[in-house]
Amino acid sequence: MIPVNKIKAIMSRLSTEIGRTIIRADQQGKHPRYPYVTYKEINSNEESSHQDIKELSENQADPTSVDITIYEKSRATISFNFLDKNRVDRITTAATNALKWLKTIEGREFCRDQGIVCRIISPLIEDRTVYQQAFFENKIGFDVRFDYSGSSVETIEGIDEINIGVTRDGVQQPELEIPIP
Repeated sequence: MIPVNKIKAIMSRLSTEIGRTIIRADQQGKHPRYPYVTYKEINSNEESSHQDIKELSENQADPTSVDITIYEKSRATISFNFLDKNRVDRITTAATNALKWLKTIEGREFCRDQGIVCRIISPLIEDRTVYQQAFFENKIGFDVRFDYSGSSVETIEGIDEINIGVTRDGVQQPELEIPIP
């Protein structure tokens, strides 16, 4: 699963680049003033656990312990919607600038720094206008796919000794201690 802080970092940077507020779609609470942008993860594909790649290495702080690095991959389709009540030109400009930034070397490097490769699913900006009770809400948007590669490290502590308790015919026998060199 793509960590939320990675997606938030990209949204924050994109918001700065295009000069528009970006929020998660379908959330409770007060929405910002028009024009603004929403994003929504419309599907997610997690790699199966049996496909995880694991790597063992000696723990630098404690040579009797082992670090297990688990590499994981996932991807999610993110849908961007640019909304305005009256002016389509403002959201068209913002959507065009957002799509351009995601295609730039700078945008791709920023995403890569988050462990994400941004893939443009369709370079088309679609009209997604909807009727909102008493007015039409101008909405245009596009979708991208975030491919995420991440890793986590788990430390397994070394074994100092093994104690085996033995019971024979219901009678407790003395413990057998095996020292680990």
